[in-house]
Amino acid sequence: MSDKLDQLNAKNFQEICRLLHGLEFFPFFGTLLGLVRRKELIKGDDDVDFYVSESDRQRVIDRLGGTDIVIDLNAPINQGPCFLQGVRTQNGEKSYVDFYFFESPPEKNYLRERWNFSGRWRRKSNAIHIPLTLIYPLRDSIYLDRQVPFPNDPDGCCEFLYGKAWKTPLAKKTQYKSIILANRPFVYRNRILSKISVFFLKVALSIINPERLWR
Repeated sequence: MSDKLDQLNAKNFQEICRLLHGLEFFPFFGTLLGLVRRKELIKGDDDVDFYVSESDRQRVIDRLGGTDIVIDLNAPINQGPCFLQGVRTQNGEKSYVDFYFFESPPEKNYLRERWNFSGRWRRKSNAIHIPLTLIYPLRDSIYLDRQVPFPNDPDGCCEFLYGKAWKTPLAKKTQYKSIILANRPFVYRNRILSKISVFFLKVALSIINPERLWR
């Protein structure tokens, strides 16, 4: 089943790169991580991930209309403004494409994305602020035989998302966990790091103005 899913993920990646050509989008999260680390998608991953400008949300819906990557706008997961999930069913196998819609706050030096790891998009503290220098200018690259816009500093993006040890493969949720502190991801691997430790770290970081981190 994993091999079939890997093939579907690759097909979805190629199809989205074609369908969204000309929009402001780029791979992110685990999809970016796999492409940067090994120039391929992570084997056994459950979806492919793309960041898309919030101004292109309706265009994504329109361009996927009539394709076999279906965005069900009545599904609970697709009710918010900052995330959409497309589903492709082929020979009884389901695969997923996740679209995270980022905002570009005026006069700020970061992009803001509110869904990310937990989906708690209504919480201001859940938003991540990605430094603009990591993203822009976008650079066209070739992956899986498709031209795709890529962040300006893909290695820096991976370190921002997954920490300094991002090159070491780990199983999501079982070998590491991601939380948002001061509007940036924090990854911890050691299970000895208790909830109490995380709580005190949150308290310490809460006194920092997150915007200062990127000045």
